[in-house]
Amino acid sequence: VENPKLYPSPVVTRWNTWFNAVKYINENFANLILKQFEFVASKCDNFKFVLLKFENQDFNTTNVYSVIFDLCFWLESQLEIYQNSETFQHDFGKKLFSDAKSKLGKYFLDGAQPATKLFKKARVFDPLQNYLSRKLDDFSFPEFIKSQIKDEWLLYLEISSELNKQSLDNLKLEKWPLRKRIKFLNKFSGENQKTDQDSDSLCENNFLFQILSSWSTTISSFFFAGNILETYLFGSRIFFNTLSVCIGYILAILFQPYLYELKKHINSPYEYLETRYHHGNILRWLCTCTGGVFNFAFLTLHLWGSAIILSILIPMPLWLSSVLIGFLSMVMGSFNGFKQFLCVNFLQVIFVLVTLIIAISLDLLLNDHGTAPVLLEIAGNYSRLKIIETKFDFRTKYTIWNQVFSSPISWCAFHCLLPSNFKKLRSASTSLKSKILIASNAPLVILINFLLVFSGVMTFVHFYGCDPLLIMRFDDKNQIAPFWLMQALETHAPFLTGITFSSFILSSIYQHSNGIANLRNSIYDELIKPVFTFDQVMVERVKLSTFFLLNIMSIVCAMLFTYARNSLLSLFFLFNHSLNPPIFGVMLLSILNTKANFFGAATTFIISLIASIWLAIARIYYINYSRPEFEPNTSLCENSTFTRMNLNNDFEENEIFSYYSVSSLWYPLLSSSFIIIFGSILSFLYEFVKIKYYNYVNKPKLNYVVFNF
Repeated sequence: VENPKLYPSPVVTRWNTWFNAVKYINENFANLILKQFEFVASKCDNFKFVLLKFENQDFNTTNVYSVIFDLCFWLESQLEIYQNSETFQHDFGKKLFSDAKSKLGKYFLDGAQPATKLFKKARVFDPLQNYLSRKLDDFSFPEFIKSQIKDEWLLYLEISSELNKQSLDNLKLEKWPLRKRIKFLNKFSGENQKTDQDSDSLCENNFLFQILSSWSTTISSFFFAGNILETYLFGSRIFFNTLSVCIGYILAILFQPYLYELKKHINSPYEYLETRYHHGNILRWLCTCTGGVFNFAFLTLHLWGSAIILSILIPMPLWLSSVLIGFLSMVMGSFNGFKQFLCVNFLQVIFVLVTLIIAISLDLLLNDHGTAPVLLEIAGNYSRLKIIETKFDFRTKYTIWNQVFSSPISWCAFHCLLPSNFKKLRSASTSLKSKILIASNAPLVILINFLLVFSGVMTFVHFYGCDPLLIMRFDDKNQIAPFWLMQALETHAPFLTGITFSSFILSSIYQHSNGIANLRNSIYDELIKPVFTFDQVMVERVKLSTFFLLNIMSIVCAMLFTYARNSLLSLFFLFNHSLNPPIFGVMLLSILNTKANFFGAATTFIISLIASIWLAIARIYYINYSRPEFEPNTSLCENSTFTRMNLNNDFEENEIFSYYSVSSLWYPLLSSSFIIIFGSILSFLYEFVKIKYYNYVNKPKLNYVVFNF
């Protein structure tokens, strides 16, 4: 062979082969070295980048690990390319990259470099390498650091998002004026707005402030108007609702350990359901929608209650009052106007309670119908002072039976599973503090309910002999409570009227606006974010659109409540007792029964939810078909037409309609029991059928041998 591609291998016993090999190498060595140099030169860009970056000290500590780690992976990928080839180039590449990977891996990955762990953990300070939550509370910063970076956190995330889209050289910081940008980002984010249970921003982790903040939300316009109207209609036995609330606190304390011990990354009860089941995302979506509907209805009651009070203070149509209150709430929520602090909210509650005591005292001592003993005798003769109702009748509201055995279940769900309450429960530093936080409202709730029930009794006595509801003095019967309060204060303490009504209205609007902002965030986090991916600008637009849409829907629904003809408190019980028990039942099933599966939980939840919607609609629709429990009295009305009116003479009641009036009070017990019992049964049946089917499909088949004789 004249020109072999490789030099001939020398043979030990033949010296001439050695000479030929040396001669061949001498002639072709330059060409061999040139090819090796060309190969190395074509592959050295990544090495040069790393070496120059570190030699010039042009690096950040947060990037060191990523730069070298990228080089390691590049070496690995190149080694795979040249792994199985037998050509000279691939053989040389295999040796080159194998040695390089071995040395770099030993030095950097196997612990020869002592600072490797430092460089690896330092990446947490680079926002481009982390997904950072917009909620600063999700991070365990020391308090003095958190207070300093709180206002700049959203700006920091916004700039980080911008860096993901363009290089640092093209980023113009002039477009990010600090004060204006922070103000814009906080305007619609809701991050710096206090929720119903959050404390003041500077003291949000202070346990005492959390309790005081919770106290500041225990009374609102809809609770004031609804409670007094229910007492006016059904007497003092509504006070047993206080017992159901307190039993609900006890159940919540018993249920608290299960929720407090959940993994820290779980931010809502619905997220737990997703991690609990194989197809839990479907159940999470259903529970999120159900809880969102209740939360929305609850917030709309705040708006509707404020509109009712405003229509009494300033005579105007209810629809106009609803629009004005809704617009004011929208302004407060979107532009963070009228920013209130914890002390202001708490002082409003104290002022309202003192005003109620003054109004009750004035009406009790200076009433036209007689002295205090005479007034109490009138209330007693018309069964308005009967506190305990032991009648076991599904057509009677507020009996000791439904208030003790059924209603506390929905109150427990309200205290534990409402997203804001769930976060408050898990935010406490210890389990004991979490339990104290749950029960902290109980003393104030008892006091407020006592005052409102007594106010309802005094409202009945105030209008004794000329029922304003029967003669249709009001556009909505919920207006009777603020009308009584205004008349009780106007004569003897008119200076308290305006500030009292303003406290009710502003407190409720504040709760509504912040609640809508938090509901908007929940909808985005639970429903929109898992499905769609947006950049930061689009996220703000989606949240802003959702916020305004929720406010408009709340205004419309508030005006529709006029046609429901229910008291505000009755509507709250309807939503609370219909929508929360199915969620509570499926949570109990999921926590207590480790064998429960998605089929059993989802099936019973959907059935229970359909039943609750049916009962709720029927309850609202048939309220006008139920017989009034006490005959209205019009004997003292000036118009003689009303003295001959007796609703019982012309009223024909359908037996089935009367059961709808209290169906919601018994539904919590029935719903949660149904889900726990039948959810367990269906889960067992599903697993049984699944195992049988699996055994049938995988059953070994017998092979038959046919013998021919």
